[in-house]
Amino acid sequence: MAKNFREKMLINVDLKNFCSFKIGGKGRYLIEVESINDIINAISFSNLESIPFYCIGNGTNILFSSKDIEAIFLVFKNKFSQITNLGEIEENNIKYNLIKTQAGTSLGFLCDYNLKKGLSGLEWAIGIPGTVGGAVVMNAGAFQGQMSDSLQNVTVYSVCEKCVKTLEIDKLNFAYRDSIFKAKDFIIIEATMKFKILTTNEVKELQEKYMEKRKKTQSISFPNAGSVFKRSKNIIPAKIIEDLNLKGLRVGNAEVSKIHSGFIVNLGNATSSDVEELIEKIRENVWKNCGIMLQLEIIKIGG
Repeated sequence: MAKNFREKMLINVDLKNFCSFKIGGKGRYLIEVESINDIINAISFSNLESIPFYCIGNGTNILFSSKDIEAIFLVFKNKFSQITNLGEIEENNIKYNLIKTQAGTSLGFLCDYNLKKGLSGLEWAIGIPGTVGGAVVMNAGAFQGQMSDSLQNVTVYSVCEKCVKTLEIDKLNFAYRDSIFKAKDFIIIEATMKFKILTTNEVKELQEKYMEKRKKTQSISFPNAGSVFKRSKNIIPAKIIEDLNLKGLRVGNAEVSKIHSGFIVNLGNATSSDVEELIEKIRENVWKNCGIMLQLEIIKIGG
């Protein structure tokens, strides 16, 4: 294992600084990924130490345990965020631009890039603080748009095969907030996406429309991890929770948002136990009154 990898690795890191919930104990090891070699070395270290590994971007859909976690965390952010323009293609007389972007690229940065280039297809993501890699794993989306709408293929490191390979979109098992990547068999390196060519003004208008919607309906005053529960065609958790008058329900410093009932917010010093207890109270209430068992959208890490 490369010496410089061990030198870059951080020890006993406050995980609350690596997630939007601002909740978490200490992570035993953490490396901010800069290259594919960092990924390979981290997996080797995981095997050598017999500890799990976790890949995180901005941690916008994660609830870390408030207890310390014996694992190595691979953080994909600013140091792994190159964007490459692959040029134009034409399909059915419509012009598109192919963009390849590394997993650590923030959605906000990619939205800015698309605005400057007049590229459309990611406007729904304006204001979402996640990374491309995390968004692909979750098939993130909003306002009837999602990552799989634009994706062409994903370059990954195969943990089992110990090699880099490219997977086409039909191999990725995309569903609502789900993909093949949740199984941790592959680590996302970069994604190739297809965006429709418009004008800068047209893209700006669409981004502003979605940003205005987001400001009106979503909690941005307190730390949170976005939608806690998955929605489906017939189940809209936020509406169910609001109809049951659960807005403002609180456990410790965790509270059902008074602005968006699908969110749980950290009012100050919430623990993971506060959030988990509040989640169970919500689920029990919904099950008792509606006969629906809500499924988690956020990912819990640690016990």
